[in-house]
Amino acid sequence: MQVKFTAVVDELASAAELVMGQGKEAIPVAIIKGFNNLVVDEPSSSHSLNISEDEDLFKNAL
Repeated sequence: MQVKFTAVVDELASAAELVMGQGKEAIPVAIIKGFNNLVVDEPSSSHSLNISEDEDLFKNAL
């Protein structure tokens, strides 16, 4: 399996969840500071993150 594009927003959301917690200890908001200089080698879009049904490892698990 290879990864061509990273879903940066998903990575930031995962990091925020570690800070916020889950359940009773949940903090309702996490502020991410210092993320203003993202450098990308080539432009991408949400379309580029889509995978075909043949590449989907989880489709038969549901």
